[in-house]
This record gives sequence, structure tokens and C-alpha cells, in this order.
Amino acid sequence: MFCNLLKIQKKVRLLIVGSSALDNDQSTEEKTRLLVNELSGSSEVLFIGFVDPSRISLYISAASLCLTFHPRLDMMKYGLAPLKISEYMACKRAIVCTNVGGLDKFVEKYNCGVWAEAGNITDYVDKVDYLLKNRAMREKLGENGHQAAVQFFDWNKIAQNILNFVDRAS
Repeated sequence: MFCNLLKIQKKVRLLIVGSSALDNDQSTEEKTRLLVNELSGSSEVLFIGFVDPSRISLYISAASLCLTFHPRLDMMKYGLAPLKISEYMACKRAIVCTNVGGLDKFVEKYNCGVWAEAGNITDYVDKVDYLLKNRAMREKLGENGHQAAVQFFDWNKIAQNILNFVDRAS
């Protein structure tokens, strides 16, 4: 996907933060590094690896937009609850995702990003390219996401909602 984007966005850089929870032997990150270096060269991609949760917002805020790329609908067999989406929203970053696990409906509901068909690399690259070329749209989607994060996804509000539910149930 990134190699395709480099063909139309010459100044784009990819920052990969975190590591795969699906592969405990660390080989996923190494395989990704090798593939990216082979296809696009290492200067366009920066691998950060694990970052302390207290520092995540620094990396997110450095980005023009944030991506979550689940290429196949069968990714759901692993479960999908990406905390990163709410982190992106809290940092006022527009989101590009695929239509896996309800992420498409989520970004539409809160008007905080755009989605592409899972497995359709051209569609995904087009969405990323569109947002990179449209700063005003990126900022609007980022602001919408931030407002939703403050209104609905603040941990104190979530805890209070749980307490209210327990009180009503007892």
C-alpha cells in the first residue's frame, strides 16, 4: 500500500509505531522492515516499535493523518477493538481505515475519517492521497473526532456510565 502511495505522494513518510500483538516472536516487525526496505527504501519509513502509552500522543500529533489498515475481512477472527482510533480522535487526527470490524460505520457516525474497501489497495491509497491533498478536510475530520472523543470516550465519562448502569441494574 505504502509503495503505491509513494508513486503519487513523493514527500510522504510513514511512521510505524507499536508492534503486532498477533506475533509474539517479533518476526512480523522484522518481515515488515525487510519488505518495506526492498520495495520503497528505508528513508521513507520510520519504525518506532513499542512506545510507552504516556508518549503515544506525541507520535500521533506529529502525523498529518492516521491510518489503520486491516486488509481482509477475516481479520475479525482475531477480534478488533483498536484503542488507537480513540487516541487518533483525541489528538485531532483524521483517520483512514478499512471496512473491517465496523470501523467504516464508526468513522461515518462521528465524521472523523474516511474508509476504503478491505483488500482494495487502490481505494485505500486514493483515500490517503485525498486527505493529504486536502488539509482543510483533514482538520475538519480531526476536529470532529476530537469533539466525539471528548463527549463520548473520556475515561471518566465511561466509568460514570458504567456506574450508572450498575446502579440502575441493582
